Amino acid sequence: MSRAEALAADLESSYTTFATYLESLSPDQWRTPAANHPQIAAGEDERRLVGVIAHHVGETVPMFAERARRIATGEPLDPISLAEMDAANARHAAVHTNPDQAETVAMLRDNVERASEMIRELSDDDLDRPGAGELSSWTAEQLIRRVLIGHATWHEGSIRATLEGSSEGVEAPHGAR
Repeated sequence: MSRAEALAADLESSYTTFATYLESLSPDQWRTPAANHPQIAAGEDERRLVGVIAHHVGETVPMFAERARRIATGEPLDPISLAEMDAANARHAAVHTNPDQAETVAMLRDNVERASEMIRELSDDDLDRPGAGELSSWTAEQLIRRVLIGHATWHEGSIRATLEGSSEGVEAPHGAR
């Protein structure tokens, strides 16, 4: 298995676990206000409903995948500040106040399938290519692992902490909120 195939499989595994968990939630759980995982040291409290967070994670997959592809192919990236990410998240939450659970999970799965196909097309050289500017110390592979895959892991940790009282630590991925 190539590195790109293994990375795509990791992406699919992470999001499949998340999607399966989301499918198991009751309507009341779906509408529960979430809070950050107790051991997350970065970012603000979620302050969004579980369903809104799930929709946010699914909707951002193409954007994070495109950023990784751009690094992998040596294309420039427009920087995104934490304030810009917070504003985008607030706009998303204002527009998607009560996303449908089944539609959200289907969108998440579809976006991950397309992102995985894109990752599988990358060569080892692509995966090793460093970013520029604030991401100059990251390779495309690191962005995929830390941000694209990490985004679901981080938010799933917050949701589980809210609904299950989990105490396992999950570090917020740099560049994903």
